[in-house]
Amino acid sequence: MQHNVKGKTRNLLGKLGLLLAGLAIAEVSLQLVVYLAPLKFRIVLTEATSYDFRDENIGWQRRFLARYGKLDQEAIPMSQNEYATHPILGWMPQPDLSITNSIGQTYTTNSRGFRSRHEFERNADKYTVLVVGDSFTYGSWADDTEVWPTLLEGLDPEINLLNFGVAGYGVDQMLLMLERQIEEFSPDLVIAAFISDDLHRSTLCFRDYWKPMYVIQNSDLVLTNTPVPELAEGVSLARENVHQMYRLTRLNWLRITGLATNMISRLNQPPRSDANQGERELNRRIFEAMLELCRGHDAQLLLLYLPEGKELVDGSFETRGERFLADFAATHEVESLNPRSHFLAKKQRYSPGHYRHPGALVVAEAVYDSISRLPSYRHRATEYRRAE
Repeated sequence: MQHNVKGKTRNLLGKLGLLLAGLAIAEVSLQLVVYLAPLKFRIVLTEATSYDFRDENIGWQRRFLARYGKLDQEAIPMSQNEYATHPILGWMPQPDLSITNSIGQTYTTNSRGFRSRHEFERNADKYTVLVVGDSFTYGSWADDTEVWPTLLEGLDPEINLLNFGVAGYGVDQMLLMLERQIEEFSPDLVIAAFISDDLHRSTLCFRDYWKPMYVIQNSDLVLTNTPVPELAEGVSLARENVHQMYRLTRLNWLRITGLATNMISRLNQPPRSDANQGERELNRRIFEAMLELCRGHDAQLLLLYLPEGKELVDGSFETRGERFLADFAATHEVESLNPRSHFLAKKQRYSPGHYRHPGALVVAEAVYDSISRLPSYRHRATEYRRAE
């Protein structure tokens, strides 16, 4: 009997040892894969085997802190450290900048902090176009001469172009920017330019930094997460959130437990279709608020989808941003433009990532073609010719 018990104990210990050995081999393998992977894959693998991957907002905070610790710690660590916090918008470019980056591109902002070599002013004698957007409109990794709103302005001297695009913005921040600018400048046309990811950014409270976030409460669009903290407080809050996530387990250095935790959390998340439906509804409400705002100020709204990456050379698939634009334009009386067909027709190579001159020019020409067919522009052009 005693011999039988000892045998079962040895058998159990043997199985436990095999399990522990298997887990150890799996952990070492994961550590080596992450360590040896090329940089672009290493980032993905690190996030997949880290605990904060369960919460995208925490993931952005961890990336923010990693960059903040390596830079001058006096500005939000985006491309050129040219951004400062803003209590409502989240962040804004610094005013009066003139920066040359590592590849010789010049970034210039005016006294208001927007990407332009000239000051913005209200000009009743010109057709005023106010643009809100993200980094593709701001012109990240593009010289001052390669930004598509600047190229658009150069196509017609009778256009007064006001570029209020800011890198990293979601469509929620675009609405807030429009609310702050539309009354002062009384534009004839407002262009809301977005990529697919800008729709998802509306669901985040932190991206490149803390940001405002709209939620739907009792059928109302309600702004939350404001005022956005100043930099020192924002860094402190992000650190506490990241540390709190790590404190959820004392094995935070094990990648295998991180991977397992992430897989379990994925099973507990709502179905992707439900999440996407919530995202679509939120953005629909945001764009409806934009449309109502424009109509209340006698301005026309043009929704501009900006294709990027593979979309510029491959027309075999449709993105969620394109579907959203088509659905919204079909159910609301609003002008819309998707210049993807213009890119595909050119059959040329474009720079990866943000637009450089060839891509920016395609957008500028497509937008100008749309503007030239608008009744408001044709009426202004007729008045200008009569004045001559």
